[in-house]
Amino acid sequence: MEKNLAPTIGGILLFGLEREIHFSDAWIQCGRFAGKTKDVITKLKFLKNVKRKARLLI
Repeated sequence: MEKNLAPTIGGILLFGLEREIHFSDAWIQCGRFAGKTKDVITKLKFLKNVKRKARLLI
């Protein structure tokens, strides 16, 4: 098992203090699916200003 910890891109986007420097045009797309097959999307969100809107994901 690796002993060194490294941040993930998702972690930097959600919690990073200077994320705009590294990912200035990043956004997150979230979807909620009906059933187990993931054929039907019941809810879809696009988050551009990630830091302020990340709580919508919870």
